Amino acid sequence: MVSDDVATPSGFFARARTWLVGVPAPDPVARRHAPSVLVLCGVGALALVAGELVRWYEGALRHDLAVASMRFTGAIVLAAAFFLVRGGRFKAGVALFVAGAVLLSAVGVALTGFAANARNLTELTMPLALAALLVGRRALWTSMAAYAAGFAIGGLRDAGHLGGHGPHAPPTLPFGAVGTAIIGFTVVAIVLDRVGLSLREGFDLALARQRELEKASAELAAANVSLKAEMARRQAAEAQLIAAQKMEAVSRLSGGVAHDFNNLLTVIMGCAQITQEMLPVNHAAHESLDGIREAAERAADLTRQLLAFARRQLVEPKVLRLDDRVRSTQKMLVRLLRENIQLRTELSSAAWKVLIDPGQLDQIIVNFAVNARDAMPLGGPLTLRTREVSLDAPKSSPLFSIPAGDYVVLEVADQGTGMDLETRRRVFEPFFTTKGDTKGTGLGLATCYGIVLQAGGGIFFDTEVGQGTTFQVYLPRSKVGIDAAVPALDAASLPAGRGELVLVVEDDASVRQVTMRVLTQAGYRVIEATNLVQAVKLTRSTSGPIDLLLTDLVLPDGTGGDVAERVAELRPEIRVLYVSGYTDDPGLRRGISENEIEFLSKPFSPTRLVTRVREVLERPIPIRGRSIRPN
Repeated sequence: MVSDDVATPSGFFARARTWLVGVPAPDPVARRHAPSVLVLCGVGALALVAGELVRWYEGALRHDLAVASMRFTGAIVLAAAFFLVRGGRFKAGVALFVAGAVLLSAVGVALTGFAANARNLTELTMPLALAALLVGRRALWTSMAAYAAGFAIGGLRDAGHLGGHGPHAPPTLPFGAVGTAIIGFTVVAIVLDRVGLSLREGFDLALARQRELEKASAELAAANVSLKAEMARRQAAEAQLIAAQKMEAVSRLSGGVAHDFNNLLTVIMGCAQITQEMLPVNHAAHESLDGIREAAERAADLTRQLLAFARRQLVEPKVLRLDDRVRSTQKMLVRLLRENIQLRTELSSAAWKVLIDPGQLDQIIVNFAVNARDAMPLGGPLTLRTREVSLDAPKSSPLFSIPAGDYVVLEVADQGTGMDLETRRRVFEPFFTTKGDTKGTGLGLATCYGIVLQAGGGIFFDTEVGQGTTFQVYLPRSKVGIDAAVPALDAASLPAGRGELVLVVEDDASVRQVTMRVLTQAGYRVIEATNLVQAVKLTRSTSGPIDLLLTDLVLPDGTGGDVAERVAELRPEIRVLYVSGYTDDPGLRRGISENEIEFLSKPFSPTRLVTRVREVLERPIPIRGRSIRPN
């Protein structure tokens, strides 16, 4: 069993040490110096009393009664200081000790004279050192002033002034040699303790500063890491923004160019077909006109690719299964690929569906397959995979950023030449190609970029030079049921015009004239307007029913939707057919079928125009409770 009692120190010195160290003190400095001050006061008082007893024994006491009285008073002062310090009043005891020592020394010098104390300057200056060390600078200056006054009075008394009788003989044991030695030892001890304390405090301060610096350095390092990570994220975001802005600028330019080209191609295709119909069957110009029409068709394909890249193409999205479209394009891909290309499919039999224009999805598959074929000049496997993916976090690249959610993924993997850093950076850039000037237009992957972006998906790829490339097309999952296929109407079975009145609103004069000419030859009556205001005026001034409004979507003073809305207010029974190859309406770009409107895309041939007009006229008259404008 362990006792909680504190062991009592044995031996005189041990008990004395414990008694001295256990002095109550208000602060660490007082606790550190209190034992020295106690020894100094106690031994000093004893030394003064012993010295005066020795002087009395030698018979000198009766000759220096004033000095004896002073020294006995000093012993009393030191004893009082001793008990003050031991009682816990360190500052009061030290102040009394220093003040008493200084004043008694100064009075002693004044009484005994300067000459009698000249050899005891060490003893006399000890209180000055104590005043400086224990009390402070102000006590030091006060003590020096007291000493100066004592020395001045003592000098005058040595000269016979102020009641003096000449120089006194030096006392045989002034403060006492032992007392002087103890005072000197105590002063040295206090000085050394102060120096040690300063060194320890300096070391502790330096150590604390070092720890603070280490902590600050660690915090700075962590901040630097965070800053570098933030800078990397910001640089990546800036690069993504610059790339997106670049693609957006090019897409706007491409869309504008495609729009103008569509108008020109509509005129070229219409005039070429009208001219052919006017010529005899065996006329020599038929071959040239066929060449013009074929060139116009190829140019129309090019503009469709530009519009797909620019995301200005009007689409008809359907809900479908990705696996079904991959299977349906396999036969076409076999014809496009060389014999040394082995086409493989790894379909997941996914039940998830996607919402996308079927023709555009076929175009994505074909473009990636052809790109993979050209990357494998010596042949190799080309793999088409499908899978379902649920993303818990957003997925992004410099050009694409898709949110978390469910996606159906189409992967096209080849073992071709791969892509270097420059090709990766420009892979979706329009008109950029690595096939040389004579092969390709550089619009294949740019078209895929626009189609997938318009569908709300993203394209990501993994590639390595000499190891091949894998493209991953993420398409958002659609939870709507699969759309039923609508059988196309046979153009030959559709009747010609029966004199129905058609209002044509088109700002391009050439397109308007060709459209009116084709419809007139097909048996329709036609009235024309170039903008919204003219269309409304013509609707008000025309007597009788207007059976069909054929309007462009992009007009100088509004949109085709504005025209349809204003005209429908005056003619609720009117049917509407929108015409355009380009639109800035985001709602309409999401899909024609989604908006349930009738649409004819530019460029169109005369046959296509007549067919679509007849199809719309054969539909039931629309119910005006629902808006007919694209939203």
